[in-house]
Amino acid sequence: MPKALNEFGGWLRFFWLLWWIHLIAAGLQLVNVTYFLVKGISADPTRLLKFLLLVYIQWSVPIIFATWVIRTVRCKSSDTPDKIFKILSLYFLVFSLVWTLVPRVAHLAMVSPPDTKYYAKLLRNLMIAAMILFIYSTVWVQYFRKSKRVLAYYGKNALVKNGRYFLMAKHHT
Repeated sequence: MPKALNEFGGWLRFFWLLWWIHLIAAGLQLVNVTYFLVKGISADPTRLLKFLLLVYIQWSVPIIFATWVIRTVRCKSSDTPDKIFKILSLYFLVFSLVWTLVPRVAHLAMVSPPDTKYYAKLLRNLMIAAMILFIYSTVWVQYFRKSKRVLAYYGKNALVKNGRYFLMAKHHT
């Protein structure tokens, strides 16, 4: 029997579970990359520390945002749909900036070798990831704007028009 609309379930629970998967996958990838860096650059501790710092900056982004979404989505508040929209928008922006800039910083700081094929492939993969993240965010923003469950569970839907967020002034009577 399906849950009542005012309970945490359905696509809302699926959204929450996707972010748990995202958090776990990002954490595992961070451990994996750290392991291979430690194993591969153990002879040069300074270079290893530079690499690890850059890797941790990159992988902290999905971990922080996944944790933020997981904690926010379970808060039964009328502000939650708007907060989710803000988090998804900010995640897209921060992810794009950090994942584009960190490899460039690594190259400029001579932490990584100047391999133009690597950067071309990285840029292509980042563009694909950014497009997927944009589509993913757009779909879920629409869900938080129009879902009956979101309306019933949180008390309102996200207020988004033409791709922009509008703050509604609270009227006190």
